[in-house]
Amino acid sequence: CFNDPLDYVDFIYAHIADVSGTLVLEEKRRIVAMLTVIPTSFKFRDKEIKAAYFYGAATEKNFRKKGYMSMLLDYAEKRCREDKFALSVLVPGESVLFDYYAHRGYSTDFYLRTVHIGIGMLDASLKLDAEIVYDKPDFKEIYRLREKALHDIPHIAWDQKQVATVVNDSLLYGANTAYYKGGYGEAYAIYDVQRGRMFVKECFGSSEDAELLLLKEIIITHNPRSVTVQLPVTSGLFRFDGERARYGMAKPLNIESGIRDMDPYMNLMLD
Repeated sequence: CFNDPLDYVDFIYAHIADVSGTLVLEEKRRIVAMLTVIPTSFKFRDKEIKAAYFYGAATEKNFRKKGYMSMLLDYAEKRCREDKFALSVLVPGESVLFDYYAHRGYSTDFYLRTVHIGIGMLDASLKLDAEIVYDKPDFKEIYRLREKALHDIPHIAWDQKQVATVVNDSLLYGANTAYYKGGYGEAYAIYDVQRGRMFVKECFGSSEDAELLLLKEIIITHNPRSVTVQLPVTSGLFRFDGERARYGMAKPLNIESGIRDMDPYMNLMLD
């Protein structure tokens, strides 16, 4: 359904997904629909609950509109309830799928603030005082910085091994990484540049100055025509700029209510 090469599929199942968590539906001994459940968690400060990330939900084109995916979702949710998962989350692959999942009890709880920035929006007084390390990601440092930056933001959390996998997943699709450590603190960015357009998927650091300096330097290095940055809705960066863009959905399984009012963050998911 996704036309991914076999080596990429092998990579996903070797590092983050588990065959035992993959549900398939067959018709006449042919797999016509599938869904993979990846355990993760939903964290806020020192509290953490189990969450299930529904990944790779797909039905072969000629077998759609037969209710197969609804059957898989129902079964996956039943298993997750039995296994004490608090909620299930997913990222619709197309905008039309938001309505599809909404009809099945999912709510658009995860938004990102998308900001289009120019070099003039970055503090000119921030001067580079250390080398930027490109495309040599230190997964331990990314994990540490990410969890520190998100401590006061409710979020879907990956463990360190999962962070390494989702970053490598981005790199397989042509993304870049950048890391700064200097007098302003530390920061990392995961981004790609295509046809002169830079898209910063995620940028976190130990201080806003470190994040802004890193953004400024990668823009200077690549000199793109346009730059778009994804941020948590509540991020202090470019506080009064940008638009809310829907990103992910959630469904309560073993909790009484949803999480939308918390302005939760979900990003850096598998592509």
